[in-house]
Amino acid sequence: MRVIEEGTLQLGPFTLQAISVPHEPVLDDHLPKMFAFVIDNQVLNPADSFSPILLNYKGIELLVLPVMAPFLTELVVANFVKQMQPKQILPVHDGYAKSFFLQQRYETYGPYVEKLGIQFHYLTEPGQAVIL
Repeated sequence: MRVIEEGTLQLGPFTLQAISVPHEPVLDDHLPKMFAFVIDNQVLNPADSFSPILLNYKGIELLVLPVMAPFLTELVVANFVKQMQPKQILPVHDGYAKSFFLQQRYETYGPYVEKLGIQFHYLTEPGQAVIL
């Protein structure tokens, strides 16, 4: 097992940058230590954080975006997307949703971000992928 600390790692052909970020507030006395990750300067996975430090990656090619979680609302997500201005979005953090609800969530977020000129990937079936 390898413990990851903040900084840049070379993992095979990939450059992975780990950024210490705070977990968004939830109903718990203890929030876990967590990292956002930037892969090859093209993909940002913010984990469970919408920290202002992530604005250093404004305009990134692909934002891995939590779309459902106890710590967020549509307005929080929309504000984060407006600030980040990625070229594409890969929605995540939605695995516990029923398929009809997932489709409804994507139909809410998709048109909103597409009006901002951002491509939204509607991945509703297992095995679907995004190619950069």
